[in-house]
Amino acid sequence: MFVDIPDIAGQTALYHCTASPVPLINLARMLIVLGNADVNHRSRYGEVALLSAFQQNRVNMVDLLMEHGADLDIPDGDGLLARQFFLNCGPQITACIKKWVRRREGTEGEVSGESMACVCGKKKDLRVCARCKVSKYCSSACQRSDWKHHKRVCVPFSSTNSVTVKPFYNPAAGTMLPTAAVTRNALGIPHDPVKPKHMRASHVPDNVDKKDKDMIIKIQAPLAAPTMDLLVYDKKRDFVCSVRRGDGCDVYDKIYAAVRAHGVGGAKAYFAATLKSENELVVKVGDVLAEQPF
Repeated sequence: MFVDIPDIAGQTALYHCTASPVPLINLARMLIVLGNADVNHRSRYGEVALLSAFQQNRVNMVDLLMEHGADLDIPDGDGLLARQFFLNCGPQITACIKKWVRRREGTEGEVSGESMACVCGKKKDLRVCARCKVSKYCSSACQRSDWKHHKRVCVPFSSTNSVTVKPFYNPAAGTMLPTAAVTRNALGIPHDPVKPKHMRASHVPDNVDKKDKDMIIKIQAPLAAPTMDLLVYDKKRDFVCSVRRGDGCDVYDKIYAAVRAHGVGGAKAYFAATLKSENELVVKVGDVLAEQPF
C-alpha cells in the first residue's frame, strides 16, 4: 500500500482524529521508514507534502519530511515551490527550514542560535553562556564538553560589534496579530489561537531595573523606508519596544543595515541583547543569529 503523504501532512479530519490509536507524526514516520510513503510524491491534485504542512504550521511534520530528504524545489499544481513559500508561513516554519538548509549545505555550525536545551538534553534550570549570552547549559561540565564546538560561534559583546539603543514604549501601540495568523485567517486555514501576550505592541519587563536581563531579541525593520520605527521583542513578549531613528540615527542605521543584509527576507533578524535598564538596551548587532521560532 502506498499512502499519500500530502494528505497526512495536511492534517485532514481522518488523520487528525484524537481517537486515533497512532499519533499523526508517528504514523507518518512509520510509513516513510517502511517505504510506503514518498516524501517527494505529488498527489493527483498536484499537492506537495511540504506545502501542506507549511499551511497548517505543522512544524514537527516539516521537520520529519526534511529529515527524510524532502525537496524544496518540487512545484505543486500551481507551480509554487516550497523554497519560495516558506518565508510566508511564520517564524516556526522558517526556523525549521533554514536549519535544514544549513545542515544540508554543511554551514550549520557557522551561525549561532538560541539553545533550547543543554547539550545533554536537559531543558530546565539552564544558565546562559556568560561570554556570548546565547547558548545555555545546565552545568559547567556540560559547557566544558561543548567548548570545542561552541568556541567557533561564541562571540562576546564588545564596542565593535554592539550598539546601545533607547527603547521606546508606545502607550498607544495597542495590539498586533502575527502576519502568518492574518494570512491563515484570510484563507480559512485552522491554526492555534494567538496568546494575548504575543499580540503586545509595547511592554516593559517586570523588575527591569533590578538586574541586567540577557535575551534573544527579534528586530523587525520596515521595508518601505529606513525611517519608520524598528519593532523589538523577545520570545515570550515580556519585552516589547520600538527603536526610533530620531533617538540615534547612527545606531538605528547600523541595526537597519544588519537586518536588511542578513535577516529573514531582509525584514527581520535575531540578535543577542542585554536590557540594562528600562531605557538602555545593548544589542550585539554585529552577530546575527540563526532564525528563531518566534
